[in-house]
Amino acid sequence: MTRPLATVLALAFPLTAIPALAAPTEASAATASSKTNTNPSVASEAEAFGLARTSGKRIEIIDRRTEYSETYANPDGSLAQRQFTLPAWTRQDATWRRTDPTVTRHADGSLGPTAAFGITFSAGGDGPLVAMDKNGKKSLR
Repeated sequence: MTRPLATVLALAFPLTAIPALAAPTEASAATASSKTNTNPSVASEAEAFGLARTSGKRIEIIDRRTEYSETYANPDGSLAQRQFTLPAWTRQDATWRRTDPTVTRHADGSLGPTAAFGITFSAGGDGPLVAMDKNGKKSLR
């Protein structure tokens, strides 16, 4: 029983995310803000193509963004897509945010990533070890 639990934790909670168990500092907030997308973006494809044509710059189409990709309208009328091997974006409160694997302690004592991935880890006690939330569906382990 311990081995499957260890496997789940090893896959769900990479060791590279462990270094910071404290609340985010000013330095980590500055780093996160420097990683934000600097390209102009609009929600719809039609708006993006129009703005790209008039500005001469590529414009991101937010409606086509996924956790693993960004899609751009180019001034010449073509599309370009940037893909990531790891999740670069996460949806939180109906807004896309850059993924941040920094682990923080929440107000209730649980641990989880700074940017919502839909997973939290218990700080101990009688509650579930892991709580996962995907599209409003909760799973407790």
